[in-house]
Amino acid sequence: MVRFTMKYDFNRVIDRTRTNSIKWNKDFLKERYETDNVLPLWVADMDFQCPQPVIDTLKKRAAEEIYGYSWHKIPAYLDSGTN
Repeated sequence: MVRFTMKYDFNRVIDRTRTNSIKWNKDFLKERYETDNVLPLWVADMDFQCPQPVIDTLKKRAAEEIYGYSWHKIPAYLDSGTN
């Protein structure tokens, strides 16, 4: 079973305006709503860095270089949600 404590800095500001995020794309907002003065709360797109354990796990999986369908009922997966 994997257990970790995650510390997170919610005060860190990340500028997403140049990351192709629809949420902060003024051209998209202007076209869609005829104004770019919109607070795009309808988009579930976080403005925070992804937690480091998630980044590390994705990098490890991507390094395997095989992206097919995997069986999810393995102990590591089933134990990941337990405390």
